[in-house]
Amino acid sequence: MGRPGAYSLVDHGIKAMNGALRDKKYGGWYACVNDEGVVDASKQGYQHFFALLGAASAVTTGHPEARKLLDYTIEIIEKYFWSEEEQMCLESWDEAFSKTEEYRGGNANMHAVEAFLIVYDVTHDKKWLDRAIR
Repeated sequence: MGRPGAYSLVDHGIKAMNGALRDKKYGGWYACVNDEGVVDASKQGYQHFFALLGAASAVTTGHPEARKLLDYTIEIIEKYFWSEEEQMCLESWDEAFSKTEEYRGGNANMHAVEAFLIVYDVTHDKKWLDRAIR
């Protein structure tokens, strides 16, 4: 990876994304957790697009768990955060992914574009590039 200790950081990130940050009941990742548990159970696009970026980046390191994490993250993004009708991303959901908000923000969509570009680089699936340029 070019930097001493970098692989251990990738490993730590994957463990965190599969551990306390991940909602094992409803899927996706919590907006905020601490040592005592979940602080904010909402599901924010902003955090999910960074999860997508991190998972795709981890694939480039060759970490054995990275592709599984990326596939799961793509599933969550596809199911809950990409609106084909609107050609943009949704901002947030409640914990159970049963209620979303009307607001569509530039910040979450900007980070989605960043994540979509690396997902395209990793998967070579052109839909991610197409979404990034819409």
